Formats: sequence, structure tokens, C-alpha cells
Amino acid sequence: MGTVYEALNTSIGKRVAMKFVDAEMARNVDAVARFQREAQAASAVESAHIVEIFDSGFTDDGVPYIVMELLRGEDLATASSAAGGSRSRGPPRDGANSEGPAPSPRGRHHPPRSQAR
Repeated sequence: MGTVYEALNTSIGKRVAMKFVDAEMARNVDAVARFQREAQAASAVESAHIVEIFDSGFTDDGVPYIVMELLRGEDLATASSAAGGSRSRGPPRDGANSEGPAPSPRGRHHPPRSQAR
């Protein structure tokens, strides 16, 4: 449903993770509403086990995004493989990026990709 990038908030010099809804899904009203609920739900919970949400909104092109804390570490696929698990359940799901690690608070990794201004 989305792709996560490492970004830099240039006004304060802080590295963050930015999740964007895929362009095709951005045209789906239900998917956009679900994405907004995801941001609201995650920001409502204060826990070491939930990624912190800093901001959410829409790009000038109308693509929804969430700005969240940047976490470092293993992605879920690597951790699962190391533990003897497999990813045989199908393609990556919500937020997973086939070009890199899936975003996960427990995965603790967002691949470096771009700078936000």
C-alpha cells in the first residue's frame, strides 16, 4: 500500500521516515481513509513498541504521507529468515517495499532513499 523512505527534515536537521501511499492507491478513497486512520491510531498510542508519528498530510499532487521516527536495525524479512521463518505467504503487504526492507517498528530499519525539504 505504501513505500517508506528515509528523509531529512532540513529545518531542524532530523532524519525521519516518510511513508507515501502508492500512486494507484492514492486514487482509492477507502485506501486513503485507511492510511489516515493508520496515522491517527499510531499517533494516539505512546509506546516503545509503536513508531512515533510526527506529521501526516498530502503532497501537492494529493498523495497522502506520514512522517515518523526513523528506526534502525533489521527488517522483518531478515529477522524472520534468521529465526528460521519464511516469506511464503505471498507478496509484501501494507507498506512493504519490494526494493528494500519493509517498514516495521519491530524491524527498526528504513532504507536511505531521499531528502524531504
